[in-house]
Amino acid sequence: MTFISPTFLFLFLPVFLLVYRLIRPDMHGLVLLVASLVFIAFQGEVYAAFYIGFLLVNYGLGRWLQRGRAADNSRHWLLALSVGLNALLLIAFKLLVQSKTQLIAWNANDLYGLNRWISAFALPVGFSYTAFQMMAYHIDIANEITDSEPNLLRFANFTLMFPKMLSGPIERYRDIGPELANPTASIDQTADGLRRFITGLAKKVLIADVIGKAIGPVFALGAPNIGAAYAWIALVGFAVQLYFDFSGYADMAIGLGQTMGFTLAENFNYPYIAASVSEFWRRWHITLSGWFRDYVFLPIEIAQRHKRRIPQQANILLIFLLTGLWHGFTLNFLIWGAIFALAMILESAGAGKWFKKLWPPLRHIWTLGWVLAAWVFFRSPDLTYALKFFRALLGLGPTQAYPFSQLIPLGLIDNSTWLALALGLVFSLPLIPTIRRWLDKRLEGQPRELAVRAVLRDILLVLLLVASVAMIASAGFTPGVYESF
Repeated sequence: MTFISPTFLFLFLPVFLLVYRLIRPDMHGLVLLVASLVFIAFQGEVYAAFYIGFLLVNYGLGRWLQRGRAADNSRHWLLALSVGLNALLLIAFKLLVQSKTQLIAWNANDLYGLNRWISAFALPVGFSYTAFQMMAYHIDIANEITDSEPNLLRFANFTLMFPKMLSGPIERYRDIGPELANPTASIDQTADGLRRFITGLAKKVLIADVIGKAIGPVFALGAPNIGAAYAWIALVGFAVQLYFDFSGYADMAIGLGQTMGFTLAENFNYPYIAASVSEFWRRWHITLSGWFRDYVFLPIEIAQRHKRRIPQQANILLIFLLTGLWHGFTLNFLIWGAIFALAMILESAGAGKWFKKLWPPLRHIWTLGWVLAAWVFFRSPDLTYALKFFRALLGLGPTQAYPFSQLIPLGLIDNSTWLALALGLVFSLPLIPTIRRWLDKRLEGQPRELAVRAVLRDILLVLLLVASVAMIASAGFTPGVYESF
């Protein structure tokens, strides 16, 4: 079950919101926990059992760490235990998931019938985000930035809150902790949250999925032996698809949190308008880049403040290699991270001062060039495919007349795909906030006009909801790209 599955949209979410609104406010935390466990159990009952054990262990570690932080020796080894356990679990899960094929081949005789279990093994839903959330929680306790949560129910909701399970954002306890004590939303907050949810749903279904169905066949080919035009359409299309897929899920998560009285962190801020790669990463997957900045990069920088042994450029490379590994233990993701690291090293070096004086459109071209190059490695199934794709982009690779069945629908891009791509490119710009600010200024002090505007906005959102549901009913739904991480 995902945010765009019929089960969620027409059963889980309506029932949850109805119960949440009707039940006593002091029961909201319990209702949320039950809903979160049910949501996780839809992905697999074993995941719910795993997460119950996971949150109990981390709850105990957090309380233990707070009691021991007065003594430096106890604090250091308890922190190492807490962070190490979560990191090792994440590494083990990712290695097992990516090694399933090799494990089945190694167990050729299917000893003890293990291959069925190996085939069914998957990363627990949202574990990459939850593990990082727990590590930040323990580090903040050890550094006395926050106290551990004494209430087990509140801690469980911090850990398992279903809106942020699928694709984040990665929450900090110090930000959301105060809201856990009294998770209550007004009617206006609930309405605003539903508006944000519908916006995210439309971004995902009407733009990302439409584009994804058109360009997906290209990256499913054994080799990208296609013309340069097709290659560029596929690459630009993927850049738009990824942004609207991931930011759409972020909007849905933030909106769902708002309906319950929680302010979840923003994860995107129009990254494709960035005028440098470093700015791009301040706008893209903000909670992940912020996590690496606060818990890896800055501690290394502070530790070396008086006696620098490692150049800052090496720290930048480390951060982005780790970011690549967070996505997956493959060479493609390591190269993806290294590309961003190289760009940021160049921007932070002596040439950075010269770069900042460039004509802004040239800086945007520079930034998009690095980003698009990185997306090739991000989307390609392997390194060989990625290198051949670069040749296709330059028109240097061989072209092949693929059977119609292999290149559907890229060979016949219909008007809906072109429309989705055009809308994606336009709304990658901060057009809506600009229009909203202009209207706010123009209609200030005119309550009647403001009311008409609000009604028209809600009518448009209802139409987007109907169109999204119709698209899901007719074409099915595609899981979010970042659900797999």
